[in-house]
Amino acid sequence: MSKEAINELRNIRITLVILTIFFVFSGCGRDQSVVDNTEDISGTIESRFQYSNMVELGDGNFGVLSGDSSNGVNGQEIKVYHYNETTNKLEYRTSKIIEE
Repeated sequence: MSKEAINELRNIRITLVILTIFFVFSGCGRDQSVVDNTEDISGTIESRFQYSNMVELGDGNFGVLSGDSSNGVNGQEIKVYHYNETTNKLEYRTSKIIEE
């Protein structure tokens, strides 16, 4: 082999090593894309729980009033929860159907 060919192969090898190091440290496409599908889900949730309201009952108790018609009962359902400020916990108490 001639000296000129050996120098050319050496330059190619150096270029390949530099490119390999660049691709290894550049991430090689590690970027992740997040697809947000909340538009499809939110439509069904909003239509199912269209009349949700929160009602303050006092002493850390509150109720979530919902007009969910999927339970087959006329009226609204209230679920009562208790919030304890010292432990920062939310506790489910009871659920009742309220007829209008």
